[in-house]
Amino acid sequence: MNKVLTGAMILASTSIHADFLHIEVSNFTGSYKKPDGSATASKLTIPNALTSKINIELRGVEDGYILQYLDKEYHFKNPPSFINDIETGNWNNINYSTISKSLNTGLTSFHSEFAGESLQIKKFQGKCNFNRAHNESYGLQVLDACLTNSSFSISYLLSSKVNKLYDILLDLPGFEGINASEVSLSNANLNIKKNSFSFKGKVNMGISANVTIAGKSEYDAKENRVVIKVDKAKASFINIKNKLFQELEKSETETLKVDNPYIYILLK
Repeated sequence: MNKVLTGAMILASTSIHADFLHIEVSNFTGSYKKPDGSATASKLTIPNALTSKINIELRGVEDGYILQYLDKEYHFKNPPSFINDIETGNWNNINYSTISKSLNTGLTSFHSEFAGESLQIKKFQGKCNFNRAHNESYGLQVLDACLTNSSFSISYLLSSKVNKLYDILLDLPGFEGINASEVSLSNANLNIKKNSFSFKGKVNMGISANVTIAGKSEYDAKENRVVIKVDKAKASFINIKNKLFQELEKSETETLKVDNPYIYILLK
């Protein structure tokens, strides 16, 4: 069975749904070394349920990746560039489900190496509430829901990507001259209600700072893009909004556009 799926999650062509398409993945654990990977899951519902131990294989092809389990095959075409940049990855106990009007997801741990940098995540949880139907795309239903009413939390994140964050926090007392090789984020929470978001978390680069960011987020269906408006961004009571946008502007691409106070992510 072949199904063409687009992006980093499973997308499915459907008729108009007043609820999410029923999808469940339980205890998804595995590893990846570019371009191939393998994993197991205790339950897989896409859309029919399998509840015995399931072996899953991932292999790279010219235009993306092929995901195989049992006699089923899914083709992820033209994945985002950050997916292609991943060199190695290990993950443990990923759970994901969309049932009726709720999306729930979480993982115990994740570690990856990409473009010469490393990333570790521990204890991630997320929940999104169904917002509106999108005639042909499960993926847009998920995106729209998570930008409208949702909550996310990360217990701990460790990254070797230090330079950009250092430049943003440079004006904070004690940060100038820090020679850090890693940066951590702990007890981070992102809450979105009726498209208004609030982020809070503690950043540590040898010296810690409490970071808060607030604004609005939405999926613009007419332009097929994500729109994020940042109203305020502070670290330990210091305004870092302009510094944040200065660094974002350096990272602009064909699909990421920045125009303070707006961030636009263009969808293909």
